Amino acid sequence: MKQFEDRLGKYIIGSLFGDYTRVEVGTDLLPNTFYADVLLLPDKPLANNIPGAGLLTRLTQDARCLIEPFSGTVKPVRLEGTVTKLRLALQRAYDDHLGVFPPKGVLWIIVPYWPQNAIKQIFVEPGEEIEKGVLKWQCCARETVYIVNTSVISLREETLVFRLLGQKQYRKEALIKIFTEHLEPYVTLLNNFDLRFKKMTQSNHIQNIDPEELKNMIDLRDTRAEVLQEIGKKEGKKEGRKEGRKEGRKEGRKEGAKKRSKEIAQRMLKTNIPIEQIASLTMLSIEEIEALK
Repeated sequence: MKQFEDRLGKYIIGSLFGDYTRVEVGTDLLPNTFYADVLLLPDKPLANNIPGAGLLTRLTQDARCLIEPFSGTVKPVRLEGTVTKLRLALQRAYDDHLGVFPPKGVLWIIVPYWPQNAIKQIFVEPGEEIEKGVLKWQCCARETVYIVNTSVISLREETLVFRLLGQKQYRKEALIKIFTEHLEPYVTLLNNFDLRFKKMTQSNHIQNIDPEELKNMIDLRDTRAEVLQEIGKKEGKKEGRKEGRKEGRKEGRKEGAKKRSKEIAQRMLKTNIPIEQIASLTMLSIEEIEALK
């Protein structure tokens, strides 16, 4: 998966499940070839009351669970490679336990659309519909694959973990639900993710971020700010008004934002990112960026 979904998925899923089971991120399943983005290793059935992940926990139970979000095109070779990751994870467990078979394995593939071509080439059957937006394949007695379409699955508390990893409009709907209903731990997790991004923009770490990933992180920050501003206007909640004024009043912080944009642009110039891309990621014009050289 792309870096932004990688970063956000590891952070959200790792934080959600960290208090309930063992979680591994970026596990090396086959050196220099296959890495598990997020791997859950429960020694007992996952708790059904894990906030925002009830659907995943009910269908996973005590299985070794691999979670792989995709943000764009899912080609057959990538889908097949992801299924292979599940088998490697089970093989590793078999080796770790000296030839004793581990619990069953479950693979969750999170996609923004139905990759029909890839599905037809990899799976014999079209898949069993568990609910709208969720298809299931029983590859063999010990391997279960679920594909979740984030643009189709219904928005409710137990599906938030999926909707947050969807595309912009579906992520925004999830953010509205989270902040309107003040659903924890998501409120805290998203606020902390935003704080991490702010610290990143104030340090040299931003130079190491891929421009596309940076754009997605800025989009998440702005979407969160927009949601908080809307909540502040519609409901008049004290916290909503405070966050909305802080994040949403562009005129009141225009001068400070301009200064920060120049600092970020100067760092980007050192990494040879094209001026046009820098302009699209900041509030500066191409002429203003040229003047910073």
